[in-house]
Parts: sequence; C-alpha cells; structure tokens
Amino acid sequence: MTTKTNEWLLVEHRRFAREVVLCLAGLFSVGRVPDELMWESARALQRIIERAANRIRTHATNGATTSAETVRPHPAFQELLRRIEHEPSAEEVAQ
Repeated sequence: MTTKTNEWLLVEHRRFAREVVLCLAGLFSVGRVPDELMWESARALQRIIERAANRIRTHATNGATTSAETVRPHPAFQELLRRIEHEPSAEEVAQ
C-alpha cells in the first residue's frame, strides 16, 4: 500500500469515526442515557478508533477485537454487524 493510499485511508477513517461519534451523541442525547454510560461509550469508541488507525498505519489486519461471545448486542446492532462483516471487499467489487 502506498503512502498516499495510507494517508487517504486515515483521512477517510477519521471522517467515518466522526460520523459515528456524532450519530451516537445525537442518539444518546435524545435517549436520556446516563452520564457514566456516555463517558464509557466515548472511551470505548476512542479505543476502537485508535486500533483501526494503528492497523492502517502498520498495515496489520490482526488487531484486538471484541469476541462475539462476550457481548450480545441488540438485534438491530447484530444485523448491522452481520452486514459489515459480509460487505464485499474492494477486490470483490472490482471483479
């Protein structure tokens, strides 16, 4: 992967992360979520965002992830995770 591609990925990663954070912030503000849950969610998102950026920087694909067995998200999030996992790669789309 070229440096230019790597830089582009980092920019897109930051844009995506910002959209996710703003989305959750809006949902949390409307949903009367306890303050401590907001702080814990923000810390968790920060760790996720940092791990993803580090993987882009180092071209690694085996970063730490949360096991599906340890967390049972709401069915709406389970469906979203399923769709993300089955999203075709750029190589698959190009074929």
